[in-house]
Amino acid sequence: MTLVTVAKTSDIVANKTFLVQVERKEIGILLDHNQYYAVLNICPHAKAPICSGHIEGTLIAPQVGIFDYQHDRRVLRCPWHHWEFELPSGRAVCNMKERIKTYPVVVQGEDILIDI
Repeated sequence: MTLVTVAKTSDIVANKTFLVQVERKEIGILLDHNQYYAVLNICPHAKAPICSGHIEGTLIAPQVGIFDYQHDRRVLRCPWHHWEFELPSGRAVCNMKERIKTYPVVVQGEDILIDI
């Protein structure tokens, strides 16, 4: 495990991405419902900057014709083509093999560290 300090908790604002450069990679640090996430800023679909999107709930269809908006199932939605990726796993919501790269986050006092 290699922990790297990337920000202070005071740097991070809910619903806004804080971008950092770590080992030549642009990584977005996000805060949602008191939970920090770290995401490589590349959508696997079209290589767009995924961190321009927002964290929100997602719509699921438990049965044909029935839809349920799940506020507690948090996803990062790409603003270009609306692909959704679960946080913190990075898995695509649809049955696709695609995923975004996520990093474990550790908060030590005021420091935010990620495991590279």
